[in-house]
Amino acid sequence: MKKIVMHENHSGQNHQQNKPLPNSEDSYRQLINNIHNGYALYEIVLNDQGHPINYRFLEVNPAFEQMTGFKSESLVGHTLLEVMPPTEPGWLDQYGKVALTGESIHFENFDKRINRHFEVTAIRTSSNQLACIYNDITTHKQTEEALRESKLKYQNLFENTQETFFEVSIDGILLDVSPSVQQLSKGQYKRQDLIGKPLFDFYADYTERKKYLEALQKNDFVTGYEIKIKNFDGSIINCSISSRMQRDGHGKPLKIIGSLIDITDRKRTEEALEKRMIALAQPLHSQNITFEELFNLDDIQRLQDEFSDATGVASIITHPDGTPLTAPSNFCRLCSEIIRNTETGRTNCFRSDAVIGRACIEGPTIQTCLSGGLWDAGAGITVGGRHIANWLIGQVRDETQTEVKMRAYARDIGADEDSVVEAFSEVPAMSRVQFEKIARVLFTLASQLSTLAFQNVQQARFIAEHKQAEEALQLTRFSIEHASDAVFWTTLDTHIVDVNEAACRTLGYTRQELLQLRVADIDAHFQEDLWEKNLAEQKLRGSMKFESEHLTKDGRLIPVEIVSNYVQFGDEERLCCFVRDISERKQAEAALLAERRYLTDIIDSLPDPTFIIDNDRRIVVWNRAIEEMTKVKREDLLGKGDYAYSVPFYGERRPILVDLLNITDTEMESAYSTVRRSDDKVYAEAFIQNLNDGNGAYLWGVTAPLYDQSGLRIGAIEVIKDITELKKSEKTTIQLQEQLLQAQKIESVGRLAGGVAHDFNNMLGVIIGHAELAQSQLEKTQPLFHNLEEIRKAAQRSADLTRQLLAFARKQPIVPESVDLNKTIEGMLAMLRRLIGEDILLDWKPGNNLGLINIDPSQLNQVIVNLCVNARDAITDTGTVSIATDSIATDETFCRTHSDFSPGEYVLLTVSDNGCGMGKEALAHLFEPFYTTKEMGKGTGLGLAMIHGIVKQNKGIIQVQSEPALGSTFKIYFPKREKDIAVMPTRDSTNVAMRGNESILLVEDEPMVLGMTTTMLELQGYKVIPAKTPDAALRLASEHAGTIHLLITDVVMPEMNGKDLAKKLSALYPNLKCLFMSGYTANVIAHHGVLDEGVYFIQKPFELKDLTNKIRNVLEADHDKEPSTRPDSHMKNTS
Repeated sequence: MKKIVMHENHSGQNHQQNKPLPNSEDSYRQLINNIHNGYALYEIVLNDQGHPINYRFLEVNPAFEQMTGFKSESLVGHTLLEVMPPTEPGWLDQYGKVALTGESIHFENFDKRINRHFEVTAIRTSSNQLACIYNDITTHKQTEEALRESKLKYQNLFENTQETFFEVSIDGILLDVSPSVQQLSKGQYKRQDLIGKPLFDFYADYTERKKYLEALQKNDFVTGYEIKIKNFDGSIINCSISSRMQRDGHGKPLKIIGSLIDITDRKRTEEALEKRMIALAQPLHSQNITFEELFNLDDIQRLQDEFSDATGVASIITHPDGTPLTAPSNFCRLCSEIIRNTETGRTNCFRSDAVIGRACIEGPTIQTCLSGGLWDAGAGITVGGRHIANWLIGQVRDETQTEVKMRAYARDIGADEDSVVEAFSEVPAMSRVQFEKIARVLFTLASQLSTLAFQNVQQARFIAEHKQAEEALQLTRFSIEHASDAVFWTTLDTHIVDVNEAACRTLGYTRQELLQLRVADIDAHFQEDLWEKNLAEQKLRGSMKFESEHLTKDGRLIPVEIVSNYVQFGDEERLCCFVRDISERKQAEAALLAERRYLTDIIDSLPDPTFIIDNDRRIVVWNRAIEEMTKVKREDLLGKGDYAYSVPFYGERRPILVDLLNITDTEMESAYSTVRRSDDKVYAEAFIQNLNDGNGAYLWGVTAPLYDQSGLRIGAIEVIKDITELKKSEKTTIQLQEQLLQAQKIESVGRLAGGVAHDFNNMLGVIIGHAELAQSQLEKTQPLFHNLEEIRKAAQRSADLTRQLLAFARKQPIVPESVDLNKTIEGMLAMLRRLIGEDILLDWKPGNNLGLINIDPSQLNQVIVNLCVNARDAITDTGTVSIATDSIATDETFCRTHSDFSPGEYVLLTVSDNGCGMGKEALAHLFEPFYTTKEMGKGTGLGLAMIHGIVKQNKGIIQVQSEPALGSTFKIYFPKREKDIAVMPTRDSTNVAMRGNESILLVEDEPMVLGMTTTMLELQGYKVIPAKTPDAALRLASEHAGTIHLLITDVVMPEMNGKDLAKKLSALYPNLKCLFMSGYTANVIAHHGVLDEGVYFIQKPFELKDLTNKIRNVLEADHDKEPSTRPDSHMKNTS
């Protein structure tokens, strides 16, 4: 730093000569006050002898105040000893010399009082005064001291450490290396031999050297990089190198400094350990586990040698096939040098070792060797039941081994007899008892090794699994810590116990600050009761998703989407919450909402019902036209998702036309046959029962996706048209065409039958008459009589065919009579039972007070017989045919939904079976002439056509209900004879139908019947809860808080039958009464759960009067019982 020397002259003469002194003094003061060096002006205080003993502060600048910590006010006018006693004598001596001699000085000094080093320049300004400039060099001094210590430490480290330090020039020349390089190279290199040589010549792998240099140049340092160094003799030294590039102030590389550590032993150990760990971690049944991988063979060799030395027996450990694993211990010369040196003897030894060493859990195997006859013993070593090695001992003899035997064996293996005998004499002798004791010890040691091997395997597997778990945990922690979303771990009482970096970054807190907070401190909408409710839901479901706003440290509110997960760690319970900042999404939604308002105004004016949804299926537009169609206001739907737009149409949340945009053409074709796609639009027609006050409506709809300006899909639109009137017109046209076609068929058959009937019947009469005349002239025993009988029967059958054709064409001559249907059937029962056979039960259920019908009795007989024959043919083996009668009355309300009927009274004949039933294809052609599903020769196809003709000819109505495997039901409605019909009373509320005000749960899977029945009951004052499916009924019943008096349910429904539904509802409403209804007669659908006894049942179709009377009968039966309410509804009412 440049030294500043100040001189102040106080002589009055000079002051007079310098006119601009005030300005110069101001500049001087400004300069003094703004320099970074400390400045002080002193007055020397002398004693009587003229020696300096103190000095007084006359002026100091701000820098001096900052250096010393003293303010100007506490210094100026005071002496040094007054301010900072005691003063070091060195300062007074130096300052006194300047003041007395006038010689300026420059020196360094350390002030212990304030622990600072100063560089001082002192100048005399006048007699007994001096000015001092102070430069604080404390930091510089400390740096110098630290550098000096560092150099000493580095030199000490460099000279004495076991690591090898080096310095290399930029061009790769070794500038210096520590003496430990001699130890690193096993004495092959010395320090003085290496300095000045290219270091890179010592690398064993050029690729490793290149990668190392690239890493060093890129980062300026490399730590723990593994390389291979060539030693002087060509051997490889595995090293770990750490180095740093030193650069000058301009960034130019100067040299490389670093260190080398010999990791050869570590690498060897790691490779061996890795190999052993891989082996140990394998399943116990693996064929790859070997003895040498489970044990250190050096340790095993030492154990084997010590065992042999202690017992005096030879010992070796081999593979299970007898090949050696260890070196022999204490082997005698006979075995090691003679027998095993011959091919036959060596083979016999290995074979003997394999036999003796076989795994045995009872004890050691003891027997004479197969290659020389000496005593041997062995024990198998196993791991997890797998034999991995043999431990063998032996080569001892007793009195049973003789010289004669040994000479014979020498000849067998091709060895010198004398050498064998001489070596045999050197074999140690041992008693059998002693050898068995040693063998038992051997077995114990082998068992211990087996146990140790198994424990090693189990421990290695545990370590491997633990390592995998730790790695998975580290990966999970890394993923959470580096997730883009904020992650919070909280206790169930809202304390925050852990967060990731994104959480800190989003809210502006440090991790330590967040861990001191609770959820209420960051969630702007936190409510204790809502927290408890959400917590209960998370415990039940595992997780939940919701939106809120978080409060940042600086007070900003951030909209967030939260996915909270309930997690258990042993006995600990936590919530793991993933929090996403949705500010951008909210802004985009706001912009989109503004644009939608504009579009909404346009769409709202469209005449066609229209609605729009977003990508989350939330309703964003619901125009006026669709309000009028559905009777649902937009305020009740806007913003709602989860298929809310389907509820006004179907009464439930479910996919509709607009949702088909998301499925493929293949999926659409397989699931929706009436839907078609054109480009990106989808079209469909459907009948919706819920519309038009339950009367239903035919709708045509088209839906298409909506895109934003960038081409991203943002939602979908659906436009609907009510085509009910068009469909009615089309249906009427089709019905008229079908009726015309049927009439033309009947007329054609009628003309055919009428044209041939007269002549054909005449000819048949001749044939039958002549046959009977001829029979009268013959005895019954004559063969010709039987031939004539067959001719007569054939003619009679032909006549029957003609009558059937005429009946179908409604041209059969008839003589109507007043017929009692019950009496007619009762008179036929015996014949019908014979007709259908003994294996089929005929069930007859006559109705009461039927009245009479007008019909030709023969026609009635044909109808009943043909229906019973068809029922019989539909049954395989055993079954039931049911015949039932009833009296039915219809009014105008009923006839509006049943166009075949006219208001009045009918006698109902029902013939049912539980046979094979029919499908839709058969039902469509059932009454066509000559159509049959029977085998060839078993039916003409005219039976049901004839029945249809007879019924229509007598102004009746025929209905068929059938499903495959569920049997068939034929219902025929005959008008009552008019004079037997009483004058029908006026259909007012007192005579026609009985009113009520109870609550009824109505379950019917046919939408039109459900809507019609609901309307009928509500008109009579009942409160109706309609349900299209059993599941919907259960849900509505569970949500209904009040009383439900009666359940009216169909019997056969897709999800469950009526009986099962009634049982489930009884759990909610124990006293619930039930009325079953069905289009099948009661006995046919008994297998669907409706029982004949103790069950209330009404047959479809029914009249309003019949239904309401039946309801009153059910409700007023056991009237003393309390109406059915849910158990929990009482709790609600009392709370």
